[in-house]
Amino acid sequence: MKLNKIFAIALAALTMTACSDDDEYNTASAVVEMGETTIEAQEDFTEDDYYKVPIVVTGETNGPISVTVEVTGSGDTPATENENYIITQKTITIPAGSKIGYIEFHTTGDWDLNPDRKFIMTITSAQGATIGQRKSTLIALLDDETLFVPIYATLGGLWIATDDANNQYYMTLTTYPEDDENYLRKVNISGWAGISSTECDATVRLNPVTNEILLQIPVGTSLGMFNFTGLGVCSVFITGVTEGEDGELSLSLSGNVNATSNTAHDAFVFRNIVCGGVFNGPFDGNHFQGTLFLNTALSIVKAQ
Repeated sequence: MKLNKIFAIALAALTMTACSDDDEYNTASAVVEMGETTIEAQEDFTEDDYYKVPIVVTGETNGPISVTVEVTGSGDTPATENENYIITQKTITIPAGSKIGYIEFHTTGDWDLNPDRKFIMTITSAQGATIGQRKSTLIALLDDETLFVPIYATLGGLWIATDDANNQYYMTLTTYPEDDENYLRKVNISGWAGISSTECDATVRLNPVTNEILLQIPVGTSLGMFNFTGLGVCSVFITGVTEGEDGELSLSLSGNVNATSNTAHDAFVFRNIVCGGVFNGPFDGNHFQGTLFLNTALSIVKAQ
């Protein structure tokens, strides 16, 4: 009985494969070309930060088109595939009737000061279409560390925080010196909720494409230890909070708290609920005692 079932499944799979092999590519007159001649991408990878290189179709189609690309380094500082960037798939299928398809890639990044790296993506073959004259795209991976040097120096100092209750107080950002491993990578932030003794590090990265700074703090980062009436000495951690459709808030022990700057780099808006959770032990649900502060909205502006 089992062998019969296996045979039936194998036969069905073979039939499906045979049908797939019989699919015909477009036979109408169509041309594929790169949609952009140049693209700029930030050198460093952030979560879900994939770049799409468009391939456009002109003409009518009655079937799918398959397009394959290859890449080569370019210029004095060429980008190297699988070292500076990773392509998810070099062959794509553009369905009948669609006018565009995308090759996706993401950068890998480093902490080095280096010139912008470049590579060329070229259409090398197409089934169901001819390749047009614009068959290549030059892609530049912009080095954020080089651009970030003068900006990073301006981040240190007093900032005015405004929370969801329109309370205002000072927070202090402190940068690291050039000989420290955290230089250009992190800033120290103190004065959470106006409490000067609360402090933690946050990673900072410049997006050279948008000219915005991403500030990020992992949930579970310690803000210090404090003596609470009725609880004794407890730890305060950056704590994740999610809001349900009904508006109810729930504790989250993973993820990041993120803030994004404006292009002048003198203001940040936090994109998450910002919470200082109180724990009388390890950072887990069993030891959560409440919140020292909870801001559903928080922004900071550089003090003049």
